[in-house]
Amino acid sequence: MEHQSNGTGPDVHNFWEVNAGPPEADPAKTALLIIDMQYMDAHRDWGMGPVIKAAGKAEEWEPYFAAVDEIVPRIRSLQDAFRASGMEVIHVVTVALTQNGRDISRAHKRLGLFAKPGSREAEVLDELKPVGDEIVITKTANGVFNATAIDQILKNLGIETLVVVGVGTNDCVETAVRDASDRGYDVLLVGDACATRVRAQHEFALTVLDGIYSRVVNTADILAMLERTASGAVGAAAS
Repeated sequence: MEHQSNGTGPDVHNFWEVNAGPPEADPAKTALLIIDMQYMDAHRDWGMGPVIKAAGKAEEWEPYFAAVDEIVPRIRSLQDAFRASGMEVIHVVTVALTQNGRDISRAHKRLGLFAKPGSREAEVLDELKPVGDEIVITKTANGVFNATAIDQILKNLGIETLVVVGVGTNDCVETAVRDASDRGYDVLLVGDACATRVRAQHEFALTVLDGIYSRVVNTADILAMLERTASGAVGAAAS
């Protein structure tokens, strides 16, 4: 099916053309955005983990933590590839500005969901911790674009494409993807590098976002994209 224009505005591409061919992005204008891979909500033994165990719900939540275990090495492989290419790696964490959390969103207050500044819960998982002067953005609500100056930061960096990973797929990740798209960014959502509590919710979120707010890809797609980009750069330099 071909895309059409009614002659009254910009040419609009057919919905399915978004998913045609391998993903491509300008490395100078692309950043890896890692959402909430911190001890508060991405580790069994910290933050939510002990609370879940105390409530007798450890078994119910185990699929989530198992999914997190699976995505950590994938996210690390993306970090390594972005760093090797000299591209931006940006970490987003949910951290209160105050010790009692009085500054966090009302929704997070209802959930009792906050990490104190300087706490272990506020830190990125050791396997994924920032390197050098990588940017770490702290938010106090689900939506990083609503609760921080990330839009201005990305514009200052000249970023136009975001490769998004993290947790939870249908919560903070989905909110970031929708808001980024609405602000004009191209978004590549790495489906196998995201996780949430219920697998069906993960799959549904990917289905809803794909082709509208983002293009859903997998880790191998992004690694191949970066390899093609590097090969092209080497070839151009040689010529």
